[in-house]
Amino acid sequence: MVYNSVHKTQLSYKQQLALLKLRGVNGISFHVSSKNISKKKHEMQTKNLYKSLHQISSIGYYQLKSFLIPYQVKGKVNQYSNIDFKTLINRYYADKRLRQHILHAIEDIEVCLNTKIAHVLGEQCGAENFYNFNYWCQINSINPYLKDDNGNYGLYMSRDVVEREKQDLLDQIRPKLEKSRNPDLRRYLSSKTESDDDKVAIWMLMNELTLGQTITIFKLMWPTGRVKIANYFNCSVKTLISWLQCLNLIRNICCHNGNLSDLSLVTLPHIPQEFLNSSSSTIKKLNKKGVNTQLNGKILTSYWSYNKHGKKVQKYTNKLAIPVIIIISLMRTVNPKYNFGKLSNSIYNLVDETATIQYYGFKNKHALSLLFSKEEHSDDIRVRKRNNRAELKNELKYFNLEASSRPKKFRKSKNNNH
Repeated sequence: MVYNSVHKTQLSYKQQLALLKLRGVNGISFHVSSKNISKKKHEMQTKNLYKSLHQISSIGYYQLKSFLIPYQVKGKVNQYSNIDFKTLINRYYADKRLRQHILHAIEDIEVCLNTKIAHVLGEQCGAENFYNFNYWCQINSINPYLKDDNGNYGLYMSRDVVEREKQDLLDQIRPKLEKSRNPDLRRYLSSKTESDDDKVAIWMLMNELTLGQTITIFKLMWPTGRVKIANYFNCSVKTLISWLQCLNLIRNICCHNGNLSDLSLVTLPHIPQEFLNSSSSTIKKLNKKGVNTQLNGKILTSYWSYNKHGKKVQKYTNKLAIPVIIIISLMRTVNPKYNFGKLSNSIYNLVDETATIQYYGFKNKHALSLLFSKEEHSDDIRVRKRNNRAELKNELKYFNLEASSRPKKFRKSKNNNH
């Protein structure tokens, strides 16, 4: 539904097409004439007009308009150039395919993350003692990944705060469990007697959570648990949390038909060192043909800027390339044989003379093909693992000072079997 900005009257689909044409979208024609033209050409004109009307009536004016962002004339609102209606439609469907392939990979990462958290918490506190946060939650120390009442990171996890976090999380979880149609979960709950509580085994519970709820549990965990999981993904806790929060945003965009291709992140997650501009000391790796196959920081676009202190700093793109490299970094661990062919093709299909490969945050097409190559970039990954080990060691060293805040150890019973 589209309204005239002056009179607030609803526009017909033909008027919506006319508005797009008025704003610079080419390839829209309302001229259907039977005079002095062949019958075949007349039928083609009629067919094209009805096809355009059907497309805008099915997709919607504002949904299509959102994909005109890279074609906007600088300094002019709602004026576009170098774009025709057919390209606009193709761009909409290319973004749709991109979202499908991105979501496919994120789902694999999410399932793996849930499995790892369930395993760590199952070892720590058994089947149903997740509901007792004292067994696994950070207590009596500052949690650097949670915000305090003033919106600053660094929340002191007193017992009152832990109880509040517990109630908030369980209030979100209970309705999901009640509505779940998972047959194993329904059977598990039905086997309980009236005197039993409604607790669910952690390895069943994790599969019912949203990615946002999983991230909350990961943040609340005692540092040793967080480190175990971060070690599996070959990154530090801080890096993994920033990546997961970024992927949670991307997942929501994919699930709610948002425009992913024109993404501009407000908060940048941590970028792996191997994707940043490399120093002169970086050793290049050549294949048999003498072509550089090392990432060497030539993946992302960057620019120089001055910070508030007047110091010149290098800043990196906030575009689509960021979540793509995060997905690739995590999928190298989750599924080393994952086929990125469809994902890379969906990115290539978005590229044209205006929305160039650099517009999406990639240095060039060679960088993109190198990024999706199946070869393991072992030197760069080895450096990242070494840096991450140092970060993880420092985090544990800091929290080990708080001996009194360690979680209670749970003695496993013979009944805590799957």
